[in-house]
Amino acid sequence: MNREVILKRTTSFKDYLLELLSDPESAEHYLEISLENYEKDGDIEMLLLSMRNVVEAQGTIGKLAERALDVLLEFLLGPRMERSAVNEHIDSYTADMLSIEPEDSEIAA
Repeated sequence: MNREVILKRTTSFKDYLLELLSDPESAEHYLEISLENYEKDGDIEMLLLSMRNVVEAQGTIGKLAERALDVLLEFLLGPRMERSAVNEHIDSYTADMLSIEPEDSEIAA
């Protein structure tokens, strides 16, 4: 069999990997293994490549960041607090911070 026939009948490893990593559970396992390998050998380039592959497979970085934020908020605040409630707290805190008048010594610095 020649090379062209083989390439037509097979898929690239990267395409296969990205399809596999589009599943969140598979992506989680992949990153866990990558992190374990990083802890053993300190190869940051491979860890970053793994993270890049997951981002590419999962969609845009924005989607991934939103999911990461949801997971982080659930971990920190528990599953009972909904995102809208968190946003209200953040908005309230931001408004409070913006209403504080700086002291004269802070303006001079």
